[in-house]
Amino acid sequence: LISKKQVMIAQPSTEAKYIAIATSLKELMWLQTLF
Repeated sequence: LISKKQVMIAQPSTEAKYIAIATSLKELMWLQTLF
């Protein structure tokens, strides 16, 4: 998983926000498969 700190340091821009959102969505999808 990509940590939010790494994303913010790499690109403190709107693109970083999209990456964080995409990562969060992937985590949610993975959690849904467990339940």
